[in-house]
Amino acid sequence: MILMGNLNLKGVFILKLKFKFIFALALAVFISAQGVITAEAKAVDVEQNIVGVLSRMNMTQEEFLAYMDSARESGKWTVSYDVEPEPMQFMYCHSFSAMRSALAVNEADEIMLPKLVGDFLIRTTPGVYTVAGVSRTAEPSCLAFGFRKTDGAELKDKFDKALKDMKADGTLSRLHSMYLTDEAVKPKPVKIAEFKDAAAIRIAVTGDLPLIDSDKKDGTSRGFNTALLSEIGKRLHLNISIVSIAAGTRAMLLASKRVDAVFWFQFDKGQDRQPDVPDGVILSEPYYEWTENLHIRQKKF
Repeated sequence: MILMGNLNLKGVFILKLKFKFIFALALAVFISAQGVITAEAKAVDVEQNIVGVLSRMNMTQEEFLAYMDSARESGKWTVSYDVEPEPMQFMYCHSFSAMRSALAVNEADEIMLPKLVGDFLIRTTPGVYTVAGVSRTAEPSCLAFGFRKTDGAELKDKFDKALKDMKADGTLSRLHSMYLTDEAVKPKPVKIAEFKDAAAIRIAVTGDLPLIDSDKKDGTSRGFNTALLSEIGKRLHLNISIVSIAAGTRAMLLASKRVDAVFWFQFDKGQDRQPDVPDGVILSEPYYEWTENLHIRQKKF
């Protein structure tokens, strides 16, 4: 009887172990399923509209997203789409060609460009791109020459005077009409003026904001940037040479003194902190302003 009792107790113990194992297995399956569901839910939550932009020199991608979110909440930046996409996330691109590549390989859903540049892209590549949306700023964004704060103040002052004089006498407006219009698909060749016994400076251009900052690599047909630099060189009696760079390297090359100035940094009026202007950079008078950006997508074939 004692033996039978031990056997019965052993059986009960085995059954309890089996029940605990089955329960634990079922619980593990349930938790696993919940994890999959949660992961899928999170995947849905984090779906975003990736917007490619030229790299800003004074903010990380995350800081720029917070900056743009704040501007949108305050009404300083408004966005309108025919069909509202997922929440935005910005992706930095070091050049204009990198922006187009990001669209081509689906790394970005769209790219954001000043209207003049976006219109030029669509006009010169018919059938490839489409406008998905438009964003506007309450106050203008500006382009200006960038100089080193440590040793560029004197050169900046000279450029400021030349630009102010060009605005006053209508020269800057004339250059805008010649080079920054819907008809300016192939700007006229421009050769920067040269002078004997004149001081020489190096200006970085990127080619990453056509038509404003184009780079044809032949030194003669860049368009508005070379036309503007040639006029400034004449007024200041300077020999200006061009150094071709990518937009994402502007701050680094200026700080390293490989160039004396950069053709453009972006300045957003009405904002305390500037996404594209590092502390060590000082800006000239602006030579171009805009308030409207195009959000461009590649057409699906």
